[in-house]
Amino acid sequence: MKKISAYENKKIVIELLDFFDKVCKKNNIEYSLSGGSLLGAVRHHGFIPWDDDADVMLTRPNYERIKKIFSSMEESKFGFINENHPGYYYGFSKLYNKKTWVKTLSPLDRNLKDLGVYIDIFPIDKIPDEEQNLQRFSTEIRELNDHLFLSVPGVYYISQNWFKRNIKRVLFYPRYLKGNRPHKTPSEWHALVLDKLKQFDDTDAQNGGFILSEYSTKEIIPYAAFMKYRDIKFEGRMFRAIFDYKTYLTALYGEYMELPPKKKRHPKHAYIEYWKE
Repeated sequence: MKKISAYENKKIVIELLDFFDKVCKKNNIEYSLSGGSLLGAVRHHGFIPWDDDADVMLTRPNYERIKKIFSSMEESKFGFINENHPGYYYGFSKLYNKKTWVKTLSPLDRNLKDLGVYIDIFPIDKIPDEEQNLQRFSTEIRELNDHLFLSVPGVYYISQNWFKRNIKRVLFYPRYLKGNRPHKTPSEWHALVLDKLKQFDDTDAQNGGFILSEYSTKEIIPYAAFMKYRDIKFEGRMFRAIFDYKTYLTALYGEYMELPPKKKRHPKHAYIEYWKE
């Protein structure tokens, strides 16, 4: 199979964003670019130069609405995968291009045989306000997620480097055994994680975010920030963004308009992309 170039990948991702935006607008669903995609829109008016993926986020009610829409769509070019898919152990969804194939490098993704180039779709849940409750909630959900990952064969010693992989396999084996003592299946742990994410959605909690992101508790900002939106330019197109993106980006990146050191300017991909033959 032919590898997908960085230029082609960006075109595919833009097409996915266009389709996602079109469906959301048709159904009056608000969403926002998120993470590095929102940073790229604000700082570069498009992709961060050394990156080529995209993320979006929606409040939990809108997230559940878009899940139902995409799960029932009959679309020859785009596919959709969410938390209910067997062997998929994340707390968010993916919209992907069916004409492409992603060779994942993580044992966590070994069951995702047909996944193509994708955009990630994150739910924004309410999160407790008080520091003590927040710390307890964060600790509990991280522990559940650790149990989930440790229960998936091969995950605890994952590394792209053969030497590091074998060292981790030996050094972390006691932790793997300890973490698996409850003896639940990955699917059982996954169900507990998903329930935990939504624990405060029916409360008057004033904070929100996706706490299982790579940014962890940094992503937590006032929930009110997810109530108002604006258009923002991204690669010559207009997509949606939370109106108060400054609060969000500052929480994640600090001085977000400053470029990171050159040694950190690289993509974080854990996959290789191909065109399907």
